[in-house]
Amino acid sequence: MVSENDFSTPMMKQYAHIKAQYPDTLLFFRLGDFYELFMEDAETGAEVLDITLTARDKGSDGKIPMCGVPFHAVDSYISRLVAAGYKVAICEQISSADDATGIVERDVVRVVTPSTILDENAVPRKETNYLMVLDIDPNIKSQTIGVAFVDLGTSDFQIVEIAIDADRRALEDLVTKFTPKECIISPKNYENVRFISWLRKFPGLNIYPFGHWREYATDPESYLRKIYEIASVEGIGLKDSEKLQRVTALAVGYLNETQKGRVHHLSKPQKYHMEQYLEMDSSTIFNLELFHTIREGDREGSLLWLLDKSKTAMGGRLLRHWIVRPSRVREELVSRHDFVEYMFSRNSFRTQVQDWLESVLDIERILGRLSVGTGNARDLVGLRQSLVAIKEIIGETNQHEVPLFKLLGEAFTTRVTNILSLIEKSILDEPSALMREGNMIRDGYSEALDELRSIKNTGQGYLDRFLEEQKQITGIPNLKVGSNKVFGFYLEVSKSHTDKVPPQYVRKQTLVNAERYITQELKEYEDKVLGAEEKISELEYELVQQVIEKVLSDTADLFTLSKIIGKIDVLTGFAEISERNNYVKPMLFDDDRLVLEDSRHPVIEQLLEDQSFVPNDVSMDSETRQIILLTGPNMAGKSTYIRQVAICALIAHLGCFVPCRKAEIGIVDKLFT
Repeated sequence: MVSENDFSTPMMKQYAHIKAQYPDTLLFFRLGDFYELFMEDAETGAEVLDITLTARDKGSDGKIPMCGVPFHAVDSYISRLVAAGYKVAICEQISSADDATGIVERDVVRVVTPSTILDENAVPRKETNYLMVLDIDPNIKSQTIGVAFVDLGTSDFQIVEIAIDADRRALEDLVTKFTPKECIISPKNYENVRFISWLRKFPGLNIYPFGHWREYATDPESYLRKIYEIASVEGIGLKDSEKLQRVTALAVGYLNETQKGRVHHLSKPQKYHMEQYLEMDSSTIFNLELFHTIREGDREGSLLWLLDKSKTAMGGRLLRHWIVRPSRVREELVSRHDFVEYMFSRNSFRTQVQDWLESVLDIERILGRLSVGTGNARDLVGLRQSLVAIKEIIGETNQHEVPLFKLLGEAFTTRVTNILSLIEKSILDEPSALMREGNMIRDGYSEALDELRSIKNTGQGYLDRFLEEQKQITGIPNLKVGSNKVFGFYLEVSKSHTDKVPPQYVRKQTLVNAERYITQELKEYEDKVLGAEEKISELEYELVQQVIEKVLSDTADLFTLSKIIGKIDVLTGFAEISERNNYVKPMLFDDDRLVLEDSRHPVIEQLLEDQSFVPNDVSMDSETRQIILLTGPNMAGKSTYIRQVAICALIAHLGCFVPCRKAEIGIVDKLFT
């Protein structure tokens, strides 16, 4: 580990001081228009990113390995490093070089990890990106543990307390359903080789020790009271479970540390009630090919491939959630089936709704980026576009007596209307993507900004008038006014007319055939104009930040809107699939019957090009027919029949219609195949 004492130059001492605080990360150290990596970080970065590794001479510190990437393209480089399993600490200049008397102040503004990367190109829009916090003793065979799952980008925060045995199957099933990208555990558990080996079997899961584990796990209740500003953890429903208090405190603490406290958009932790969902283990999820085919691992041929007609990112993520967590709540399922039935026969209206939905962007992740400080004015434009589209949907659906459409209208509150109005008044339609370069705020929104823009844009007219005045005063007919980056503004007088130069002219530069001068009036104008552009950029940045703060002051209504939109999106897609493929609305019962007449395998029938799927029946219950004995030669379709029955029951519990002529299904609690 590097130390300040290893270096003599102020900048490298500063680097070493900051690096010592983030030893498990690659430190992106801002130097002007580049982020630089030094020492071992540079060697790692150069290898992973395939960029040039150099060794610059740092004076008395000698030659130091380094590499760098331009600031305007940093997101793509960070994404590649995070995808390779590294954490990246972003160290910015936090004081102006103009104001600094010594070295510019720098500090880490965020740490990017596999679960906290919010670059819209780094995480597939329809997939979740969960952090898992696992509070477990690997040496105890049977125990009750606490687990937290947090998606920083969407604010989803789920906690659960589960009992596990030596095989940890219950935990394995849970991890399979949430598919986290990052897991934090205690440093002690990280040293348990067998446990780490078990965790590494989950594809795409990055495992890290959390150095401050003990700090949050020792007295989680006090920390949670402070963070949530509550008198008791009963206010967030955690009074009776110390295990859930621990994983909640650890999750919030970790995210607060990596995001430097900018996680106010996170929802309060929600207890994951497994009894509300049809239970499936990881083997069933795999065997039913819910997300990928068994043979090729492809999306095409999976249940998700069949069912995903979603137009929004929120709808796509919700569908994934429903597929691995099918509902067992009868009222919820009836509500979903009724909506699908309403949209089933209204083809034109259904298509129109889907067209509007395509204009709704990823509201949840927009709010996530704005909250942690990585968003920009274009995210505000995306939010505005989405709210305009939702407002149009509400206007066109309010005459339809459908509970879900009514909920959408009620969710578009005065608060949401005010946010839309604010963004429309303040932000340009096509603002700059770089927050420090201006070109984001509309004319007329800020008087101070309008004045600065007027100075910048009307400069040539002023200079023309000034030049004519000076020609009359001096009698110099070929007097010129100009500017350059080195000397600023000037009046240029040819050598033949220097005898006419008045005393208030101050010489700035001597040329071969001319002299250049400045006057007090021109100097004042120079200061005004040259400072205007910089002031414009600074003021626009401040104004955009103010708009963002107002948007984030209360995001609850926006998240509610996005969730309703996601639900409408998924169910409208179900209606499209059901109508197109001749599915039927299932009848739900509280007993254990399972009756399917002329049922088909919904995926296989779509893959058959020149053939038709031969429908078949199933009729079972606990009273008259408890078992079906299937016999037949290999490849006769026995496993297809078993999967077909399971999938028909499953999609009924998603809210979709079923591929058969008649379906009577009792609420199912568990599914095995």
